[in-house]
Amino acid sequence: KRKRKTSLFIIKFILVLAALYGIFFHTPLLNIQNIYVEGNVAAPRESILAASGIVPGQNILKINKKAAIAGIEKIAYVSSAKIKYAFPVSITLSVNEGRIIASVKNEDTYAAIDASLKVLDVCAEPKAFPVVEGLNVQKSVTGEKLTIDEEGNFDILLSYMDVLEKHGIMGEVAKITVDAGEITLQMHNSVVVKCGDSSDADYKIAAYKAAIEKQPVSIGTFDVTNPARIVYSID
Repeated sequence: KRKRKTSLFIIKFILVLAALYGIFFHTPLLNIQNIYVEGNVAAPRESILAASGIVPGQNILKINKKAAIAGIEKIAYVSSAKIKYAFPVSITLSVNEGRIIASVKNEDTYAAIDASLKVLDVCAEPKAFPVVEGLNVQKSVTGEKLTIDEEGNFDILLSYMDVLEKHGIMGEVAKITVDAGEITLQMHNSVVVKCGDSSDADYKIAAYKAAIEKQPVSIGTFDVTNPARIVYSID
């Protein structure tokens, strides 16, 4: 008798689960009516919607959240994405976009990259300054990480770019040349700054900034490879 009661309980439990599944996964009351997109500037709304794979009329409980986010993050300008629910029938696709920090020259094209070295665009002309030259680019595909022969040069480049941002003079730099692990800056006003390797990058840029503020010039070369003894010359 106890065995029969247990069996009946299990059958009822399964029937209840089946009924709940039918109610929640097939009821039109949980079908998505509104899909909003926020945070996008460069990435088109239509591209984000298509990449998510989510469509109006889809049951909100059947969304493959992981796949949708992965799809959105494949869009070149999108650095991260998340899905926000407003039950029962609305969702918001929220994205953060990467910011172009430089244009890397690759033969006759320029790869616009963000801080994670993701290629946001490939153009015939620089999309943003500074232009970076001297990197031996192996692969430059929109939406993927830029790859070069010597990965260590990326670390050197980014360390100087961080310091230039810190000192508020990134906007003054027209070109950054990487050569054998050493950095040379070409400013918009034609001044050249020889920085050398990544050691004491902060000290070097601070020394250059102090020197140019003390005696403003629009031509010539500052050698700050030894920041304790800056050498200025006009070639």
